[in-house]
Formats: sequence, C-alpha cells, structure tokens
Amino acid sequence: MVKEAKEAMSDHIERSKTVHQRAREQLARGRVKTALGILEEHLIDEPEDAEAWYAVAEVLSKMDRKEDAFRAMNHARSLAKTITQKEP
Repeated sequence: MVKEAKEAMSDHIERSKTVHQRAREQLARGRVKTALGILEEHLIDEPEDAEAWYAVAEVLSKMDRKEDAFRAMNHARSLAKTITQKEP
C-alpha cells in the first residue's frame, strides 16, 4: 500500500509540472532531444506560448543550433511583447 501511495504521489507531482518545467528538467539531465520533443509537441496546441519558445531557444542553444535559437528567442520576445500590450 505504501508503494502504491508513493507512486500515486510521484505521478501527481509529475502531472502538476508545467511543460516548461518538464522540458527544463530533461535539459538539465542532458536529454536535449527529449526536452525539444516535449516543447514541440506542446507548441502544436499552444503556438503563442512565449515561455515555451524561450525554453526552445535554451534547448536549441545547447544543441549548438545558434541561429535557430536566436530565431526562437526573437519569436518568444515578440509573443511576450504582444501579451504585455494586451494587458490592461
């Protein structure tokens, strides 16, 4: 019963993390392709998620894809600026 409770708690904690947190955890573990996959999948449904684009830029930079990282960062900034302008 204790083992089941630990597994349930672990599952709950994992599900409560944001996409950005999960991706950055994978990046910290050196799993850059996994991190990128998590973010790309998320961005299919949420293409205007600036924080996800910032994380993509981090991942691409770690992959030494500097030009792609720069474009992702610029896109994130553009989205963040748009969101800021929409707020009252």
